[in-house]
Amino acid sequence: MSYSPRPPSSNRPSPIGFIIIAAISSAGFYYVANKRDQEAKRAPLSEKRRPFENPLIPPRHRDEELQQQQQQQQYQQQYQKQ
Repeated sequence: MSYSPRPPSSNRPSPIGFIIIAAISSAGFYYVANKRDQEAKRAPLSEKRRPFENPLIPPRHRDEELQQQQQQQQYQQQYQKQ
């Protein structure tokens, strides 16, 4: 009986594995890009949220800012009526 040695095993990774990983990651990036694009298109239609008040700004300054915003809104409403 003659014993034939095994051929040396290749220490290279399989190119099929790289192709599979590339396809999955490309599909993931495509999905995320489309999802963000859809959200960006819907953003103007959704309600605008008021940001949290900054605790570093003293309350009197916040009140002044609110008064200024209200005055601007009143001016805009008066301008639209004219």
